[in-house]
Amino acid sequence: MHPRVTGWASAAAAMALVAGVAGIVGIGGGGCTAKAKHPDHAVLPAWAQDEFHRLELDERLELHQKVEPGFQLGDFDGDGQLDVAAQVQDRRSGKVGVLLLHRAGGGHVLGAGQPLGDGGDDWNWLAGWKVVAGEQVPGGAANGKNALFVEKRGSPGGVIYWNGSGYVWVPWSG
Repeated sequence: MHPRVTGWASAAAAMALVAGVAGIVGIGGGGCTAKAKHPDHAVLPAWAQDEFHRLELDERLELHQKVEPGFQLGDFDGDGQLDVAAQVQDRRSGKVGVLLLHRAGGGHVLGAGQPLGDGGDDWNWLAGWKVVAGEQVPGGAANGKNALFVEKRGSPGGVIYWNGSGYVWVPWSG
């Protein structure tokens, strides 16, 4: 039985940020070995690579960098630990999406064949993304954690946040 999985890659600047944050918050230094499919991309934190393999996601997904940075760090589930959001592509369908890995364990695929809100199941439209404070999410539903804003050319885009049991999409222009 596989661990529960529902519904990675960056440039040198993001790697430097991760290395700095890792040193500050003690999420491990060195040992980062997960490389994207492009040789100029950096690597993920070691714990995220371990979780990617533990969940056996490498059989289905590959790191895919559509926009800079290739991955983001934020406390997406509100447990006080930095989680990772990484751009991925389904190996079979070629559909693009985002993988959210929680530091405490578990992964959630958004897009890449798994539909979510107005994003659909292929996020090839992704034009930009950033981590935002949950307090910026309309209605205050994401207070106390980070959310992920995804930019969609020609439309408002959306903000994605953890509601305690899954990720939710809210249309938002940021």
